[in-house]
Amino acid sequence: MAINDEHVEFTKELKRRFEEFVTWTIANWPDKDTPPTNRDFDVARKEITALTTRDFNLGRHNAEIPEPADSGPQYVSVSPAPWP
Repeated sequence: MAINDEHVEFTKELKRRFEEFVTWTIANWPDKDTPPTNRDFDVARKEITALTTRDFNLGRHNAEIPEPADSGPQYVSVSPAPWP
């Protein structure tokens, strides 16, 4: 996966804005007796990391596979074979 400078800068800005959102959410939560904690956002952090580290060439590669009507494969396995 090729990561260019624009992608790196976007990722940094996305994470910075998310952390800003988390801070704002905790500070402004309407129910002051049970505000969310920083750990409540861990799943979202993992999703953001997965989103920003995925293979961006995968879409281009998949677009090159012809449709079944155009003599392309009916099924393309995307799962690796199990370890022997």
